[in-house]
Amino acid sequence: MRTSLDPDAPRLPLQAGGHTLIRVVSDILRGLDIDLPVQAAVPDLPPWCVPLPAVTYTQTSKDVYPPLQRQLALETITDVSTSAPAAHHVYVDGSVQADGRAACAVFSPTMEPPVLADSWIGRRLPTSSSSTYCELNAILDAVTLLVRRRVNGAVQQNP
Repeated sequence: MRTSLDPDAPRLPLQAGGHTLIRVVSDILRGLDIDLPVQAAVPDLPPWCVPLPAVTYTQTSKDVYPPLQRQLALETITDVSTSAPAAHHVYVDGSVQADGRAACAVFSPTMEPPVLADSWIGRRLPTSSSSTYCELNAILDAVTLLVRRRVNGAVQQNP
């Protein structure tokens, strides 16, 4: 069993009538003129083959004057956008309402909306989630979208 799962393992020779059986079945199937639909969507890569994204962030603190924080963030975005060829801009946001409802969303003006969605990615999160949890889920959705499409992008959290 173990050797039969290994793609590089040598295959056992077919029994005497094996070649004839395969040829007859193949001829019958070709004679039926069955139209097999081609798979429309390419399946995602398995988790062990997904390339890891390069992550860059702006290091700052709350003690820094807010316009300076914004300027540092814009400089980082510019650096990343110019270093990555054809980088898409992806904006993310997550929030918690006063009644505890939580959600996150992803939007990009430079990419087509995801397939099978009327709008951009937006989803509800567990009630009473923290705002940090909401923001991190939005970033995760954006990175997942970029990795699945195999494109470069700069993810920016809305202030």
